[in-house]
Amino acid sequence: MPLLGSALCAYAARSVSVSGDASTGSGLNGPTFVASQSDRPCASNPRRRGLAECHLIEAHGHAGRRDGRATSRALLAGERAFETDAPDPPEWLAYFDGAYLAAKIAHCFRALRVDIQTARYAEQSLQMNTDYVRGRAFNLLMLAWAHADSAPEEAVRVASQALDLVEGLKSRRALSYLRGVQRRLRPHAELPEVADFEERARQVVTAG
Repeated sequence: MPLLGSALCAYAARSVSVSGDASTGSGLNGPTFVASQSDRPCASNPRRRGLAECHLIEAHGHAGRRDGRATSRALLAGERAFETDAPDPPEWLAYFDGAYLAAKIAHCFRALRVDIQTARYAEQSLQMNTDYVRGRAFNLLMLAWAHADSAPEEAVRVASQALDLVEGLKSRRALSYLRGVQRRLRPHAELPEVADFEERARQVVTAG
């Protein structure tokens, strides 16, 4: 049963990630379900990493409701669980590495609209496996979103990399993130770089 709990939490975390709905996570009882069986890390023990997933789901839900304090508590618990896990997780949890953890944290700070922390963790998330094209597009767009207000030229540079990936995806969520970057860049529309990016982004959104 503990392994099932970890697997369900992992599945739920990925489902929330795919749907992009940050409001659904904090109602899940995954951390309670798994925690009692996760107090002794051992070789190839998936439960600590599964517990970390559960805390990240909870954090995502709190962030969707703009509860910064509860989000921070859940994120810290998730980081602690991840850091005490064995370094060689089973194959079904192989995707959950430091870059994945950073991406999930960045998503939470984006929901809370904390630019500095979003940028910090989104940057770390780009150390991810390059085979995960969809995830890389999301992470680049998060990073661009975080820079758009204070460093629009950097935001355009990063978002342009994401556009190269988004053009090949059929992802409503990626387009939603792209629109978010566009909205944040509008106050800087007079910059030539922003104008050029907006034109290209508009074409991608229309085609999508």
